[in-house]
Amino acid sequence: VVLSMISVTPALGAGGRGGLNFSWSPDGNCVNPLVMNQTFACNTNSASFTAVGSVYLFDADPQFLGLEATISCQSEGPLPAWWQSYNSGSCRATSAMARTTSVSAGGCRSPWPETPMGGISAWQTALNPPPGHVLAANRLLIKVVFVMPTTRLDLGAGREFNAFQLVLDTNHTVDDPEHGIVACAGCATGVALTLSTMNLYYDSNRVDEITQPYHDNCITWQSSAAECWNATPVCNTTWGAIKGFYR
Repeated sequence: VVLSMISVTPALGAGGRGGLNFSWSPDGNCVNPLVMNQTFACNTNSASFTAVGSVYLFDADPQFLGLEATISCQSEGPLPAWWQSYNSGSCRATSAMARTTSVSAGGCRSPWPETPMGGISAWQTALNPPPGHVLAANRLLIKVVFVMPTTRLDLGAGREFNAFQLVLDTNHTVDDPEHGIVACAGCATGVALTLSTMNLYYDSNRVDEITQPYHDNCITWQSSAAECWNATPVCNTTWGAIKGFYR
């Protein structure tokens, strides 16, 4: 496993309440400098890789309730079976998850004083597109939602928060006849993953939509040459529907 580390400078344009970072991290914490590429030899079914989505806030935000994030992915050629990692009936249907941490580490605060409800809410591909929309064969949209069950938290200004972690395991990467495992093709295919949007929700029914990178919001898998893709969110769930779903 090789982690390629790239030093970057802030890329946030004028205006906006904050900026987004996305980075590979072996321990699920924020890292500096950001780790932008993950290379994997595709030789085992027992590894896992974690990408951290974080948000830097310029202004204090009281009464934080939860978040909804969109990760826009683009592969070199059609999205392979290896990246069909979540939907029922897919080649690797149980190989992706999203989680949070209550620990402040690696230069980031945690916005979660208690374990929130939520996880991956959608894994949208050409085979499982957003309702009423069409996705190109090389594109993937991952939606992540987390909701605070009871506690409200005031998020301080001038801080970076570890919002969520996207975890990919490597099950079904190589054939394992002894355990009935058949490999899913495409582990070596390069993919670019962009944390394109994060909506932060507050108790006053206020929503902050953050779309700008703070340092860098695009990571790559297998040194991908695919372009970073900032998708316009489609069919975003309303906050009322999110709260109703997780209650």
